[in-house]
Amino acid sequence: MRRLLAAAGAACLAVACAALGAGAGPARAQGAAAVPDFPLAEVRPGLVGYGLTAGPGGEVERFDVEVLAVQEDAGPGFPLVLVRASGTFIEAAGGVAAGMSGSPVYLPRDGRDALLGAIGYVFPEADHDLALVTPIGAMRDVDVAGAPTSLAVPGLGTAVPVTTPVLMTGTSPRAAALLDELFAGAPTRPFAPLGAQGSANGGAEPAAPPELAPGAAVAVQLIGGDLQLAALGTVTAVEDGSLLALGHPLFGAGRASYGLAPADVTAVVPSDVVPFKLANVRPETVGAVTHDTPAALVGEVGREPETVDLALTVTVSGRSERFAVRLAAGERLYPLLAAIATLDAADRVLRSVGPGKADLAWEVTLRDGTRVRVLEQVTSEEDVGLEAARLAGEPLAVLAGNRFADPQVESVDLSVAFDRDPGSAEVAEVVLEDEKLVAGGHAILHVRLQPYRREAVVRTFSVPLPTDMNGEVTLLVRGGDVPREVEGAPEEGGEVDEPRTFPELLDALRDQVQASELVVESVDEHGDVRRLLRVPLAWVVVGSQDLHVTVAPADEDGSGGDGPGQGEEEDR
Repeated sequence: MRRLLAAAGAACLAVACAALGAGAGPARAQGAAAVPDFPLAEVRPGLVGYGLTAGPGGEVERFDVEVLAVQEDAGPGFPLVLVRASGTFIEAAGGVAAGMSGSPVYLPRDGRDALLGAIGYVFPEADHDLALVTPIGAMRDVDVAGAPTSLAVPGLGTAVPVTTPVLMTGTSPRAAALLDELFAGAPTRPFAPLGAQGSANGGAEPAAPPELAPGAAVAVQLIGGDLQLAALGTVTAVEDGSLLALGHPLFGAGRASYGLAPADVTAVVPSDVVPFKLANVRPETVGAVTHDTPAALVGEVGREPETVDLALTVTVSGRSERFAVRLAAGERLYPLLAAIATLDAADRVLRSVGPGKADLAWEVTLRDGTRVRVLEQVTSEEDVGLEAARLAGEPLAVLAGNRFADPQVESVDLSVAFDRDPGSAEVAEVVLEDEKLVAGGHAILHVRLQPYRREAVVRTFSVPLPTDMNGEVTLLVRGGDVPREVEGAPEEGGEVDEPRTFPELLDALRDQVQASELVVESVDEHGDVRRLLRVPLAWVVVGSQDLHVTVAPADEDGSGGDGPGQGEEEDR
């Protein structure tokens, strides 16, 4: 599988997010009840107002805010307002908490409250009561330019986007590693307090979902359905069905589509490092993010998000469980989201961490009805659940990162069958029966395989030699998913692995060499690779061995092409 990742240019696990898309911003509320914006030009140190944020029990808490300064040359590319938060809620939390991103801040103007913007940045190594407010004008502008990164404020240190709590239905340190990969390169860092972040859909549900109003908690759904992965933030404004939240980007992808769901805050946990909110995510999707900009998440209430449907079946010792899951459809996201969902499901069914083997079968359906079926295996002597999860996203990464065409993945049906025996066999030794090799003939190879904690076996293979092969070559015997380790040969790729069109890519996926196959290849003096034999075995084949041989032209002795048939001959 990793060869196709390399050959297809599947960089979706590490590529930069797409450029910002154009489009109109959220509509402004109309009528006398509308909350006006506070002009940034009128902001002065000493102004006092308040902010709103969700607290435990569905209550929207009010906290005090004092303006300290305006940072004109802020790192995101637009001004930010430095404020100090105070009051009973802030004191109890120990400062501005993770999950308060998007909390609206109001200042008085002309005898009424006006919306300044939203809490967006904090100083994790300084005073936790200090925060930077993203102006509402920047939040409304879906074309706002900027490079949202950390920014240095003289005398206060480095300000960063308020850390985003990540809520999952099942969390482990291994899942946290996958989360780090998911957010790699993103301006926002995930925060998953393992074992303490609250479970999605957990607890007794209130009779009615909380309203998506300013200060309410909102969950940005990356995985929905039977399994959940969501980022927790706060609603800044809802105006004529349009919604603003966060006050900073999530991934900074520009045009985007993530589901929006209500969330119930259960507690705010004080911490010297970073206070954080715990919450439960409601199962219903009530809207969708449409733009992920440097200043905000912009969405629409009632809009359906774009998703990739994942039907996931996990089988252990004849016992199967099936999960219906929706993945955010961004090409940078859904391969890793599939991996995270697979790990969550595997942990539920395996109920332990340990060695084993996994057989994976994918059926990927594209929007035009094309179906791609892929088979692969993986083994691990330590954590088969994690290895299977990493593998689960790889065919999707190949499609998402291909350079030929938009794959338009619609749905994925993935079955993962676990065996607690690692089921691997190492290529321990290769012996050539007759060193006299002739082009068009066969090389008889005796391969000693060492199964995991079993007696070694010897298999004999008859390897056909092409009629145009001659001179010094290296015969490489390896497992189907083992990188080449021959001097001068590409570790991955080669003429047998390089699709040149999207249909060829799909065919390569369907016919990709599996980890349970033994592969024999030739590598000539120029580093050119030719596959001579691939044979399925009962194990996942690991390791490799190589032989340096000389192949004579067929016309030297009139022989060639009369050797035994291709494939496996016998066990010894």
